[in-house]
Formats: sequence, C-alpha cells, structure tokens
Amino acid sequence: MIDIVATLTRSEADIQVVHDTYGGMRYFKPLSERAHEWMDENLADESTFLHGELVVELRYADDLMEGLASDGMVFFVPQWMDNPPALCDGCHEPIEGDALDEPILKCGLASWCVTQICENCAVKCEQCETTGCQSCIITMKACCGKG
Repeated sequence: MIDIVATLTRSEADIQVVHDTYGGMRYFKPLSERAHEWMDENLADESTFLHGELVVELRYADDLMEGLASDGMVFFVPQWMDNPPALCDGCHEPIEGDALDEPILKCGLASWCVTQICENCAVKCEQCETTGCQSCIITMKACCGKG
C-alpha cells in the first residue's frame, strides 16, 4: 500500500479528487502540468474525460490513486467529501454550502432536464435571453428554438 499525500489547499496539489456518491464514480481533475503529463503518458486512449476530469468507476479508483501516489502526486480532497454539497453538473464544483454561496440553477427547459448548474456554467440564449444548461440551450434549442 502506497502512502497517499493530501493537502488542504488546492494550489499545492497535483490532482483534485471528487467522489460522486450517487453515480458511483470518482473524478480526477489534474491541477498541475505534471498531473496532465502523467495522465497523457499513463492512461489508456479510451479513458473517459468529462469537462477536463478523468471519470473512473469506484472499483478502479484506488488503483489509480496508488499509481498517481507512487509517482509523487499530491491530492486535494475537498473537506466536504464525506457529506458532499450539490455539485454543478458542468464543472463539478460545489454550488451550495460554506465554500460557495452561489445559488443552484435547475435548468428544466426540456421536461426531462434535471441539470443543476452554477452561475458560471449557465448558458444564455442569444435570441430570447433564457438561461439554462448548455444541452438545452445550444443542442436541443429547448428555449425559443433558435439557441
């Protein structure tokens, strides 16, 4: 077992680790150039990335963390890991609680859309100025039909 080195400040870390308690995934966000290079050199071509974060099933996450740690990577694990706040579906940052005081925007433009987004990830339609998630505004054009 490799010792995992973690820091309380994001600026000192190579990798931010976020655990999705609902989907059974762990997200690894490279924060340093060294972490980007490690991922380029060590991950399979079919690895899944979402908004710049490596998405890993929980059953593989510990092995990945050991590999990163054995090469000296320092992790930032947000203090809210055990009791996570709502995360933005766009950037995976917390959007409520003590850390950020931003309101949650629920898209809902399409009847099936339950996307939660922060102010930074919200998209505004250039035609009707409706705000929603990128999928509903740009892809589905669920507002005025002009996106």
